[in-house]
Amino acid sequence: MTSISENTPNTAQQAEPVDTVSGAVRIGMGLVEFIVTIAVMTASVALAIDSMLPALSNIGQSFGVANANDAQLVIGIFFLGFGFSQIFFGSLSDAFGRRVVLLGGLAFFTLSSFAASQAASFEALLVLRFIQGIGAAAVRITTMAIVRDCFGGREMARVMSYVMIVFMIVPIVAPSLGQLVIVYADWHWIFILIGLIGLALFLLARTRMSESLPAEERLPLSVGAILSGFRTVLTNRITCGYMIGLTLFTAVICAYIVSVQQIFGEIYGLADWLPIAFAGTAGGIAVANFANGYFVRSFGMRRISHAALIMFTLVAAVGYVVSLAGTPAFIVSYMMFSVLLMFSP
Repeated sequence: MTSISENTPNTAQQAEPVDTVSGAVRIGMGLVEFIVTIAVMTASVALAIDSMLPALSNIGQSFGVANANDAQLVIGIFFLGFGFSQIFFGSLSDAFGRRVVLLGGLAFFTLSSFAASQAASFEALLVLRFIQGIGAAAVRITTMAIVRDCFGGREMARVMSYVMIVFMIVPIVAPSLGQLVIVYADWHWIFILIGLIGLALFLLARTRMSESLPAEERLPLSVGAILSGFRTVLTNRITCGYMIGLTLFTAVICAYIVSVQQIFGEIYGLADWLPIAFAGTAGGIAVANFANGYFVRSFGMRRISHAALIMFTLVAAVGYVVSLAGTPAFIVSYMMFSVLLMFSP
């Protein structure tokens, strides 16, 4: 292979920045196509969660679920599969490449979606949702790894900001999409729709995306290497502290998504308005993400994260005290939820 120095006539040319398109070309795409593809694949995870919110009560009634709270397991069990399996896919994609793990994840995600639409029992539906969460985790991990393979430093941050712009649209519109489906059909068609989207993404990845991690850059898969990675993370005080903090923040978001249908729909009687109410809080998160990009450049990530943690704790404490007097007015609860989610990462 001809070296760069042999093709570079002078130092001025060496100093020229690399075109951002070159990173996307690594997997055979233009920059715009790359950003849209990664964003849509990442957003498929949010779609599989948020589109189900308006259908939870319908699913519970369809299977004769005795305890209304059990319908929330349709969301919770997905999170369990999604969260538990992520620790494996990073090592697998490092060893075998991003593309094969991504295609496998999309296959799991798609097939489990179609199978869930035909589930004969609530228990079978939960098993399939767990499998769907595993597939979604593979998609999430590999898409983020592909971005890191193709871009670095400021260019990676720039690309990820564009990806997040597209990604944040999905939590805003997904509940309305689910509501639209159950108005004209039944909840089974939500899974069919998710399956069709997964199939389209599988075909897109199969035909348009090349491998982003060359064989010579892959890492051997071994128990020792995995345990060494865990040891490095768990013995670093700062890394471990931020990891715990991020985990707890993520737990808050998961708890909100799992319970929002009952809070808005049953406690406040706003079942028909759930998609709009949820879109408002999701929109707040999107605004906070955009603002965070500006504030981080001005004040640094450490200050911003610590300030957000303090404000989150204070607002949560106020909300707890207010709730001791009884169920707060909807506007009070809604503002509390919105502010807390905006302070979440």
